[in-house]
Amino acid sequence: MFEFITDWGRDIYQAAENGQLFIFLLSAYLIMIASERILYIWLKPKEYNNKDGLYSMGVSTITALAEALIFGALYVAIYIFVYEHFRLFTMPNIWWAWIAVFFLHDFLYYLDHYISHRVGFFWAFHHVHHSSNELNYTTAARGFVLGQLAQPAYFVMPLMGVDLIQLAVIATIKNLWGIFNHTRLVNKMGPLDEILCTPSVHRVHHGTQPKYIDKNYGQVLTLWDKMFGTFQREEEEPTYGLVTPLNTYNPLVAQYSGVKGLIQKINSAKHTRDKLKYLYKPPGWDHISQSETARYAKHGLSNATHKSSTTTHT
Repeated sequence: MFEFITDWGRDIYQAAENGQLFIFLLSAYLIMIASERILYIWLKPKEYNNKDGLYSMGVSTITALAEALIFGALYVAIYIFVYEHFRLFTMPNIWWAWIAVFFLHDFLYYLDHYISHRVGFFWAFHHVHHSSNELNYTTAARGFVLGQLAQPAYFVMPLMGVDLIQLAVIATIKNLWGIFNHTRLVNKMGPLDEILCTPSVHRVHHGTQPKYIDKNYGQVLTLWDKMFGTFQREEEEPTYGLVTPLNTYNPLVAQYSGVKGLIQKINSAKHTRDKLKYLYKPPGWDHISQSETARYAKHGLSNATHKSSTTTHT
């Protein structure tokens, strides 16, 4: 069985090298988008924003081209270098190793996702993923052009001896699940909502209500969110997007808005130490109060010094 998986992984890796994997995943993604759009016509004809969908696809196209033509190759090159020169051991091709790789990948996804929300520098990159005021399959691939290089925890994978074939198999399966959970059409899934990052669970992550902010970072399993106290069940329908909405349909504006916001924050501080803090403090932190404004939102409080109502999703 695992020889079959390895052969499949080798095929995936070779397909990635010659560009066929990109075409396959793009085809699968477009089919999912088209299927969801048809279902909206049938089930909720007035609740799909076509303009936002095209806007999201424009953002995703910019990201995909950057990754395919430039940064993807650099990411692979760094991964191979770390794997060949610094790995601590080699993951074998046996059943327990594949399970271990899955859990490692899912945990590192959680960790990178957490960092992307809780560290100002990385939020500037991840900001674009939350910039749509809608949630559907078109928003799933919204990412920053440097997104692959903003995943520091993933480089633990080659250190732990996970080769690119194992990574290709696990990441492909998990990414398809990650697309699936970006929809409003799938209701709660009962006990699965407690185990897996179902659409209901991930909708919370895209919500701007105070109790939903910085929750549900997982990709496939809810294990890590429950373990580290970031799990939140879906209650009322989330309001999607950013706490301060990005009201634009320009893909280029969406791409650089997070970086632009970070630069504006840095320039607003007079002291160098405060400028540097904006790079590693949570996005809701400000140099005037020297605290995280989101704390006020989460507790329903107001304060005259927090006029901007900046939170971790601004």
